[in-house]
Amino acid sequence: MEEKKKNNVKKRTLLQRIVNVFLYAGIILLLLFMIFFAISQTSFFKNNFKDYVVDKINESINGKISIGKLDGTIFTTVVLDNTVVVLGQDTLLNAKRIEVKTSPLAIFLKMIHIREVSISNANIRFVKDSSGELNLSKLFKPTEEDTTSSTFPFKIVVSNLSLKNLNFSLQHYRNINSTAVYDSLNFDDLRVSNINLNLLAILDISKDDFSVTLHNLSLTPNLTHFDLKDISGKLRAAQTGLEADGLKILTANSEINITGQMNGYDLFEKSGLSNLKKSRIVVNVNANVYMQELGNFVPVFKNSEGNAIVNTKISGVMGDFSINELHADYLNTHLNVGGRIYNLDFPKNLKLKVSFYNSVINEPDVVKLLPDIIIPDYERLGVVKVDTLNFDGKPLDFYTKIYLNTNEGGLNVAGNANFEKSLIKYDLGFSTFNLNLAPIIGLQTRFTSAGRLNGVGSTPADLKANLSFSADGSVIVGIRTDSLRLYVNADRKNILYNLKVNSDTSSALLSGIFDFTNEENPGYDIEGKIKNLNYSEVFKDTLNHGNLNFYLNG
Repeated sequence: MEEKKKNNVKKRTLLQRIVNVFLYAGIILLLLFMIFFAISQTSFFKNNFKDYVVDKINESINGKISIGKLDGTIFTTVVLDNTVVVLGQDTLLNAKRIEVKTSPLAIFLKMIHIREVSISNANIRFVKDSSGELNLSKLFKPTEEDTTSSTFPFKIVVSNLSLKNLNFSLQHYRNINSTAVYDSLNFDDLRVSNINLNLLAILDISKDDFSVTLHNLSLTPNLTHFDLKDISGKLRAAQTGLEADGLKILTANSEINITGQMNGYDLFEKSGLSNLKKSRIVVNVNANVYMQELGNFVPVFKNSEGNAIVNTKISGVMGDFSINELHADYLNTHLNVGGRIYNLDFPKNLKLKVSFYNSVINEPDVVKLLPDIIIPDYERLGVVKVDTLNFDGKPLDFYTKIYLNTNEGGLNVAGNANFEKSLIKYDLGFSTFNLNLAPIIGLQTRFTSAGRLNGVGSTPADLKANLSFSADGSVIVGIRTDSLRLYVNADRKNILYNLKVNSDTSSALLSGIFDFTNEENPGYDIEGKIKNLNYSEVFKDTLNHGNLNFYLNG
């Protein structure tokens, strides 16, 4: 009977044995992991692990790193307290707290998921030596160049990168103790304090797809009139193009909003700018800029007054795009612009077709905008209304048409100019209507005139030009002219001129030549006649009356 029972006992199959082996192995590994996890949370393990890591890093660099305390779970959270990196006498990094949180299981989804990277109360200090070399470049020991190539298979996701109260400096060794504040960026003494940053980043290296959602960036550099309160928005660079969505820049006195796309441009393509011309762009900009803040980066504006407001919309392909609208306001000046820009990707053939319309220029505003440039202040001229201002052509070879109106009269100019060669060329027609030059030259006039200037050159040595000017019926210091004609001809270093003025009772003739054949000792010949000039009208003398007659020859 017993022998029969033994025969009835079922033998375990091979599959059951394999399952049992894996089951027991799994249980053992889990137990070992739990034991290791428990040990890893002890201060003894963390201190020894910290010392091991520090020693290994110090062996691979020229400086020295020290970590005050290592905390966290090690597997999902690492916290470093009082981390210091020193190179010689320089402290490159001094961070009170560095915290990194990860999701290790995401690796099975081909993703490196960093839930949080936080650096708090840190100082970063880079110093240039006498040759301009940064101490950072000396920190790492030289390594052999890696000539192998491979594809990085993981997507990197940083859910929260946070900087809190970080200070950064980039200085020449002579400026180490500097506390100076500058009007413009000084990269030999750049100090940025109270940097606060919060962003989300997704980096797909294998697909060249990088995106950043910037929640906040604020900082205070050692610049006058500049305090960055916030930068926020979404930025993306991919094989399909570039994108900025809701980018907002906010300072103490300015605000800039930018939304734009560049489709069809691959920033990572080895051929560089070959596909730039075909890329399509759409850009909208709305800005209210305090000019002295802009002066920190564009020095010509460092002493400007007030704010400039600019709104613009641009669209088209990168090589040839349209300025759908551009509105600029500065104090009492208002500009409206539309047009098109051609061949931007090929500067040699760059061409512009731009029109100003319904615009107003207040001349004193130009002086306030550019106070460091010597510009005459014609405040009495008042507001200049730009009925038409067209520009068509290359930057130095163009056709222009200008119609300006002021309270003191009007001015029209139309023609071509070419500044591409050393010998400039021009052909311009102009006219005025009741133009009073008193705000400019101090004499009351009412010029209604027409003229033309054409020729080449700009100096007596190379000038070959003709000027014709007529202002019949114009009024000069109260004297009405029946005819006023001026002719000037310049050729072969000689400038001939002839001016004739006639009124009801008087006349004037002035003619002569300027001879620049001898540039060091130029000569001249002048002949002038004035008949019956009523000086009481010229000098506004109501007590004395009389006529002047004289002849001049020299």
